[in-house]
Amino acid sequence: MYKEIYNMKSIIDNLQKPDGSKEYPARSCRDLQYLQNNFESGWFWIDPNGGLPNDAIYVYCKKSFKDNEQNIESCVFPDESTAEGINKHWNAPRTENLWFSNFIEGFKITYELSTLPQINFLKIYSNNAYQNITITCQNSNAFNENFRILGVNKEVVESNDSRLLVLKDDCKTASGFGETIITISSQESDVLPIVDFQPADFRKPNQGFGFKVGPICFS
Repeated sequence: MYKEIYNMKSIIDNLQKPDGSKEYPARSCRDLQYLQNNFESGWFWIDPNGGLPNDAIYVYCKKSFKDNEQNIESCVFPDESTAEGINKHWNAPRTENLWFSNFIEGFKITYELSTLPQINFLKIYSNNAYQNITITCQNSNAFNENFRILGVNKEVVESNDSRLLVLKDDCKTASGFGETIITISSQESDVLPIVDFQPADFRKPNQGFGFKVGPICFS
């Protein structure tokens, strides 16, 4: 009897103070940080909708400091199979405004089916969200007026949109190999996560590009 009471108490304690396990996920990484002493970055289970833990998602909780203030991010990764494409010359139809998914070997960036509803709850709880896309280039300009991003809500983000910021641009000379890192950040994060993009410069036979889409991170 005492053992049963002890087990029940342990279950209640874990529900009240989740540990980020699959059985006892927290609502977000920020909540997990509040509940744990000496919290550090790592992989944890969270359940933003607060329901049964069977739809919890596995995320990377990122702890950082900026201007002496601690910041905790809940980062959700795209499917590994669609998060990146190798650097090569990609064949594409001769049409304008061509999304990568319309290339002959192209595809959309996807996320686990259970992840997207949970992302919507993270949007409610968060003040900001961002996501990076890195374009590797071969004799091509990765970021110009032709570059665009397609959000999960089907919104098209143009290259001159204030939500886009180029963090690094080795490709602007369109000569040799390099990489361009672009981040999209928004307090109104309905556009995220990224599901497709329009490459900027790729038609010539000696040109190539690759890409890698990072996680969408909420804070």
